[in-house]
Amino acid sequence: MRCKQAWISIIALIFVSACNGADSPGRETGNEVGGVPAAKKDPVELTVYNVDKHPEERFMVEYGNKIKEKFPHVTVKYVTGDLAALVTSGVEIDLILTSIGLTNSAVLKYNFQYDLSDLIKKYNYNTSRLEPSTVAIQKELAGGGMYGLPVRTSTMALFYNRDIFDKFAVPYPAEGMTWDELYELSRKLTRIDAGVQYYGYIMSPGHMLSHNQLSLPAIHAKTNEIVFTSDKYAGLVKNWLRFFQLPGMETYKDAMSTNTAIHKAAFTKTQNAAMFAFSTVWRDAEMSDVNWDVVPLPSFKEAKGVGPQSYPAYFYLTSQSKHKEQAFEIMSYFTTDEFQLFTSRMGLPPIVTTPDVLKEFGKGSEYAEFYKGKNLKALVPASYAPAIPKTEYTSIAEKHVVAAMKETLFANKDINSALRDSAEAAKKEIESIQVK
Repeated sequence: MRCKQAWISIIALIFVSACNGADSPGRETGNEVGGVPAAKKDPVELTVYNVDKHPEERFMVEYGNKIKEKFPHVTVKYVTGDLAALVTSGVEIDLILTSIGLTNSAVLKYNFQYDLSDLIKKYNYNTSRLEPSTVAIQKELAGGGMYGLPVRTSTMALFYNRDIFDKFAVPYPAEGMTWDELYELSRKLTRIDAGVQYYGYIMSPGHMLSHNQLSLPAIHAKTNEIVFTSDKYAGLVKNWLRFFQLPGMETYKDAMSTNTAIHKAAFTKTQNAAMFAFSTVWRDAEMSDVNWDVVPLPSFKEAKGVGPQSYPAYFYLTSQSKHKEQAFEIMSYFTTDEFQLFTSRMGLPPIVTTPDVLKEFGKGSEYAEFYKGKNLKALVPASYAPAIPKTEYTSIAEKHVVAAMKETLFANKDINSALRDSAEAAKKEIESIQVK
């Protein structure tokens, strides 16, 4: 098994070891960042809530140890668990770490949002250093302001199994391909050999919808109108459905499952999926058993060269924090080249546009073996599609789109009819939530 034991050791290191910043440059000056607040020396405790509920050991490796190193006067109280219960119990939270997809349920729902505009202006914080779509998302969310600063991002890429391509003498997928060209590759690879059914292309449908390169929303962000019945959206869905309508694909009964573990297993365990579209931060231990590589997702003819949408994570300064300047100081540090170089080497796509940070992606000692020989530039797209505004109902709408896709594949329902019926179901579900 390729590097399996080594990779298991890597996972252990990530979750339980202290991070080593020896390879990082000294802390940046305020000029580089555009005015990071001057370090305050008074002892202070900041409470950080992580929506992902990662164990504290992991948080310390990724963020906490850096806070201790750079801000020794700051004590971090790390909390996870049920946010509603924490709020009810009176816990005062200073910073919230969450993805853009969960911002509504973890920040806006509790009125934790706090516009950073005054702090950004006061300290001349330079947002132009940040990946533009991560800023645009916040501008949309905060009506021109910013509630959070990005710390990392991810998107979608196309992972492929070299051995399956070699077995059937099919050329590897290439950067710059269109979806039509990928379809032809998938058609050649969806076949039976020695009693084994191979699948050319599989995907996580929910991820593909939320990251779609055409930036088509399933629901209108301001009116909550269901908009996935449009011709353009139907075309987006049809593009992916055709891959699963190839002869032989009907045996992949979990094609439209939102359980990503099923799709991962087809690629890593049974290894009968030649290509798998999934997150750029995917790095499970089982991947080391596969002779894999990665290329960017193919592009649409009408959006040539446009990558999928960015899916960033942010630190949010809460409205209830009594230590806003100290918290903003730490948030600002997480966007410096120094810290972003640290995370980039860890294989987490950076949110700064600094070339020296981008070129170090995945080159940290912990990941050198895992990423050796891989097409790493595919994991950090040159450009992202404009981001779709996320609302508390976005996931509901996209869930019903997946249901329509499933009806089309397994119940032979016309996709346009399926989308119309799903739109009605989505509307009813959203209305039932609104009246509560």
